[in-house]
Parts: sequence; structure tokens; C-alpha cells
Amino acid sequence: MWENREWNEREEEIKGLQDERLEVIQRAIAVREEAVEEKAQRRVDALKQGRLAEKQKVFAVIQQRRVNALRKLTRARRAVDAPTPDLVDQYSQYSSQVYAPSTRLGQFPDSKPRGLTIDPKPFEPVNYREVVELEATMPSRIKTAQTARPEKQGPKNAEEREHASIARQLGHIETLLNTSKQEANGEKGHGACWPAPLEEKEALRRKRMHGPERPETPSLENDSEIVARRAAIVLVQRVLRGRAVQNNMYEGKRMRLELIKELQLEELLPPPEPHPQSSLSVQLIHRHVSAAMV
Repeated sequence: MWENREWNEREEEIKGLQDERLEVIQRAIAVREEAVEEKAQRRVDALKQGRLAEKQKVFAVIQQRRVNALRKLTRARRAVDAPTPDLVDQYSQYSSQVYAPSTRLGQFPDSKPRGLTIDPKPFEPVNYREVVELEATMPSRIKTAQTARPEKQGPKNAEEREHASIARQLGHIETLLNTSKQEANGEKGHGACWPAPLEEKEALRRKRMHGPERPETPSLENDSEIVARRAAIVLVQRVLRGRAVQNNMYEGKRMRLELIKELQLEELLPPPEPHPQSSLSVQLIHRHVSAAMV
């Protein structure tokens, strides 16, 4: 009985744990579904707003074209339906072209005196005396031409300012060089900037092209004692290296001594006697080979 009761309690406990785990999983799935739906809804809203903005732009363009077309039609209708003013209407309205002509039509009413038009022909000079008399009646400011040289404009953009700066620097350097040349009796240069000799210029150019010069290779003095000592050192090194190689050979021989003895034992054994049948077959093979060669 107690075993069944224990098993039932254990099953109930496992079932409770499974139910709790199932609830946790269901809540996690619900949260995930809500997040996915929210993300999808945001995406749909963004697409909808983009499409609506595009639609409004298209409608605005269409409306602008419609307004322009209506304005063109209105202007064309006014040009067609405009009544032609008659002479009575022009004289009855003081704002018409009769009383106030437009200057854009080539009429300048203010430049003419009131009343009859004056003919300038009788007043024009005919001979030189009349021309002199006319000049005497004219003020001096009319006869004297007043012209002024236009001022030089400064640079307008960055490129022109750069060119102007370079021109000023070149002019300054040219002035310095000319002054130094005059002070130095016709020789070129300024201060410490005298031209270097050609050899120094060539050396500087090579140094810039090929980098720093390589130093000379040091050489040993031809001393017999140094030569003999060097030869002795080389001989000792060769002997030590040869001895090391010999030791490696002896070590390998000691490690493989059993194999060497086994190979030497096979060489010391007498060769086996040939079988008569095999010797006969060998003779037949040699005979067939010689016959084929002939």
C-alpha cells in the first residue's frame, strides 16, 4: 500500500511539474507570437505610410498639372473672348492709351512738351560759327568727358585667391633676388640661399633618388698571425663537426646492431644448390631466347 501511495504522490508531483513547465512554455510562445505580430504590424504600417506618401506625391503632381492646364485654358479663353475697344471708349476713359500711353509700346509722352510738337530743324547749327556759339551756350561739364579707370576687383573664389597668393609670393621672391643681385654685383642668390655647386647638387639628387649611401665593406688587415689563428679556428670547427657526425653514426650503428648481424649472417651462409628440374627449365628458356634472337 505504501508503495502505491508513494508512486501516486510521485506521479502527482511529476504531473504538477509538467503542468508548470507547460504553462511557462505557453507563456513564452504567447510572448513570442505577440512580438512577431507587433513586428509584422510595424512593417505593414511602414509600408502603408510609404505607399500613402507616394500616393500623395502623385496626387500633388497631378493637381499641379491640373492647375497649370486650367490657367492656360483661362488665359486662352480671355484672349479669345476679349472685346476690341472702340474709339469712343478710349476717349471716354482717361486711363486708356490715348491719355496715358504705355512706354513698352514705344511712346514716351513725358519727353515731349505740352501742346504742339517743336520742330528742331530751325535751331540746328548750319556752319562753324553757329556750332561755336552753341558750344558757348553749353555748360563745361557737358563738353568735358569724365572717365575713371575701373577699380581692380579682388579674387572672387578660392582658386583665384590661391593664384593671387602664389603671384604675391613669386613677386616677393623676385624682388628679393633682384635686390640681392644688385647688391652682389650681378651674382644670383639671396643671403644664405646661394646656388650650390653642380657636384653637390648631383650628390643631393642621387641621395634623394637612391636613399642613403651604403658604407664601405670593412676588410681585415693582412696579418699572418691573424690568418693563422683564423685557419686554426676553422680547423677546430671542422674537427668538432666531423666528430659530432661520427658520434651520430656510431650511435645509429649501436641501435641497429642486431639487424646488421642478421644481414651479415645471410651473407656468410653458403648458397643453396640448384634443383635439377629448375636448371633444365632455365636451359630451355635460354635456348628459346637465343633461337628467337637468331
